Amino acid sequence: MRTPALGRADLLRAWAQTDASASDRLASVCGYQLKSHSLTLKLAADEDQTLFGQTKIGHAQTPVPQDARAPLRASLFQAWVDEVERVPASDASQLAPVSRAQLLPPEDARVPPPLPLVRTPRLWPALRRSLSKTIAGDIDVDALVQRLSRGQRVDPLPLKRERIPATPLVVIWDDAERLMPYEHDSVQMLQLIERLRGGDHSLYTRHESIGEWSRWDKRRPNDDDDVAQAHQMARSKYRQVRLAAPPRFAGGVVLLLSDLGALASSPWCEQQWLRRIQAWRTQGAQVVAWLPTAPGQVSADLARVAQVHHLSLTDMLRVQRKGWCDSEQRARAHERMRLARERLLVLASCAVHVAPELLRALRLLDPELRTQPAAEGLAWSAAAAGTSLLSRPLCPEHAPDYRRAFREISPDLQRSAIDTLQQQHAGRGRTTPAMEWLLWHSHAAPAAHSAETELRVQEARDLLSRLAQAGAGDVPAEDIRAYALDIVHRLSPDQQWWSAEGELGGALHRLTHSDQIPAGLDANHVFRKPLSSWAARVYLAQRGAGLWLMPERHALPAGQRLCAPFETDELVIEPKAAARSGQAKRASTRLHAQAAPVELLPRVQPVCVQTRRHRIQLAEVPRPSWAHEFGRDASGVYALSPPLGTRQERFDALGPDEAGRAGSFVAQSRWQNEARRGKAAAGVKLSHAIGVDQEFGIYTDLQLGRALQRFRWIAPGEFWMGSTDAERARITDESFANWSKNEAPRHRVQLSRGYWLADTPCTQAFWSALLQNNPSALKDDPQRPVESVSWDEVQGALQALSALLPEACSADLPTEAEWEYACRAGTTTAFSTGDELRATQARYSGEDLFGRGGGEHGTAPVASFPANPWGLFDMHGNVMEWCRDGLRTYSDAEVLDPEGPVGAARALRGGSWFYDARGCRSAYRYAFEPDSRDGYLGFRLVLRSNPTCQPPTQQLFSVFIDNNCGAV
Repeated sequence: MRTPALGRADLLRAWAQTDASASDRLASVCGYQLKSHSLTLKLAADEDQTLFGQTKIGHAQTPVPQDARAPLRASLFQAWVDEVERVPASDASQLAPVSRAQLLPPEDARVPPPLPLVRTPRLWPALRRSLSKTIAGDIDVDALVQRLSRGQRVDPLPLKRERIPATPLVVIWDDAERLMPYEHDSVQMLQLIERLRGGDHSLYTRHESIGEWSRWDKRRPNDDDDVAQAHQMARSKYRQVRLAAPPRFAGGVVLLLSDLGALASSPWCEQQWLRRIQAWRTQGAQVVAWLPTAPGQVSADLARVAQVHHLSLTDMLRVQRKGWCDSEQRARAHERMRLARERLLVLASCAVHVAPELLRALRLLDPELRTQPAAEGLAWSAAAAGTSLLSRPLCPEHAPDYRRAFREISPDLQRSAIDTLQQQHAGRGRTTPAMEWLLWHSHAAPAAHSAETELRVQEARDLLSRLAQAGAGDVPAEDIRAYALDIVHRLSPDQQWWSAEGELGGALHRLTHSDQIPAGLDANHVFRKPLSSWAARVYLAQRGAGLWLMPERHALPAGQRLCAPFETDELVIEPKAAARSGQAKRASTRLHAQAAPVELLPRVQPVCVQTRRHRIQLAEVPRPSWAHEFGRDASGVYALSPPLGTRQERFDALGPDEAGRAGSFVAQSRWQNEARRGKAAAGVKLSHAIGVDQEFGIYTDLQLGRALQRFRWIAPGEFWMGSTDAERARITDESFANWSKNEAPRHRVQLSRGYWLADTPCTQAFWSALLQNNPSALKDDPQRPVESVSWDEVQGALQALSALLPEACSADLPTEAEWEYACRAGTTTAFSTGDELRATQARYSGEDLFGRGGGEHGTAPVASFPANPWGLFDMHGNVMEWCRDGLRTYSDAEVLDPEGPVGAARALRGGSWFYDARGCRSAYRYAFEPDSRDGYLGFRLVLRSNPTCQPPTQQLFSVFIDNNCGAV
């Protein structure tokens, strides 16, 4: 059997070029199904909706449980490309390299000696007194003579009290890590003991980290063992011997150089010291403790079993008699110490090198910290600091927070802090002080800056810029790169510094050859100069779920392209939702003629992409709830308005704001004039417009002469119609309560068709412009609602307005269900404002359990009170509004597009200025005969589009989104 040259599919393709709609019908006859290339979006809807007016994308199988409109919940991405003018960088070829001598400390640099907690002249007598005991001496002759002269008894004889050194003396040095800032003070104490006692004492060490004890024995003259350099002054004459158990003392004085656990985060250390001291006292020893704390920071239990002295400036180095007694008092004491620690870390936040000597010098600068020696140990052992035994600057992830706090302290203290840093680090070479100047400059308050500081900052910047861009002569490049790596690591989360020192930061970053760019570093300082030979024209696209960089020669359908092509050799990608590290990602395209596409991110997300000449912001555009059609084509993401007859407006997504958020479709109205149709009044012309505002979304404006009426789009959805038993139980009037039974039972209602509803009752101005008359009783303000109109008279106005509207659009009244759905606006309470109504929220009269009116007589100008959540005014009070249908009988069953009987009394909703609050409830319903007219009866317009006449269909585009993979 011969194979035909053409098949059914070929015939359908040929037919589609001439008549697309006919090809669709013939495809079903031939056994084919139409494969759509339009967007398929995640949804949560309860009604059939179409995309581009053609492809049905689904409907909910069960009712939506909440009372709200049910838009499709979906979003698309779009990129906005802006050309930017980059600031030219300095020419590195004009910079002279730094010599090795320029990196060394100045010859006259003098590092200040360590400052003691207490100076020797003040400490010496107090220490001597604490290590002595009082005994009875010779007869006190002077006292004896005084007694005899007064005729007093001389038995017993008065004796002189003499102080002698207490022996034996045992010194215990606590080498806990948190006490490292006080090592020089411990050495000072040991030197004073040497002067006071010579060699008549024993020395022990408690190693808290390993839970062991050591004894230091005197060295013999021929002993040539190594000596620990860290404690040379105190230990050069001793040799360390490990002990199997804590030492025992049968008497004498035990001198503790420790904090007794006062600076520890857990009370366990204090309890350990308390048990150990009690054991020594039981053995007959007297315990004396010298602590780097302030009074009130040690427990009362420890103060009772030991003579506690504080190395502080707050007292006369006397024995502490009191202390905290319970956990609450301990917590308060530790909170005060924590605040002191945080303040000291703030002062040290601009330091690159933080040694114990620097902490001491910074603490003594601040009047609030001078009496808080514990702040040094707490800062040294803080979680926000490093773990080195030599230097503990702030960890990179914590430093920016402390530097922001540094900006808030007084300018004088900020200047004193940088002066102290420079003095302490004068002997560490010039790069450390230079970097600290730049850190200080980027975080200090403007009031702290001066001409002198600006000069020093510029000198520091010049030095480091030359080092990073021109090198340092005979200094190996690897050493400079190691320095750059260290600085970039230390400062990577400090966005403020990278923003302030962009050019220097970019030079340092380029030395690291890293693709991770610190947040705050401008892309202009990252790109290599000049433009590389592999530069190519590329564009951003969405393939699957990922973000791709596509060469221009790889053409994708318009729906997948996110921006126009641009030329670059490398680019910087900065996610809007910054990672924990606070870093962006740099991707080098390195494209050539045969280059393949590059996946930039595995999943599309809002990002900012920067090249040498462009700033491209990729943002997520949520589908607006009112969109009849939502898609992306060659012009970008757009939304089509709901139809107004045969007319629809396209709204393109606006660019992202400063926070990177996009998706706003706010646009001014675009007016169109409609020719008169039918038998409209002579000279009456109507203009209409469709626009979007920020607060409530899509709207349509109708203008007759100077009269303007705005309409809001009410999308399909479902809600609970009627009142609850609890709501009706609040009605105390028996006759009113009986009438309100027609609001029951409460039941679910589905509305399958959207409609345009006037945001206010029809005004006298609009009625007069339409019909050239005004039947209202109150005519002093044309913005008052038209009243005293019957349902029959309203029908004439609707016919006159329909004759002026666009094709396939007609004016109408809302049904009862449509009115209550719009009135509730997603709420389930008695009013859209809650379960009570205030006089500032609506025009009504009287007083009941639902609210108290303001007492005004007559209608109020429309929109005098706040709108409900959907942008509708005066849904409660002002005038009762006619509905299209009559009162239907409610049932428990769920209903679709319900409508009451016609030909009888017509429903009225919303209450009025004449009614009290209970008659203004969302569920309240009443009815009058169609010919009834009264001073509180008005109406609200509805615009409906003929469903059989659809607006022109947009061209489909080739982008598809599924629930798992995103766009492909």
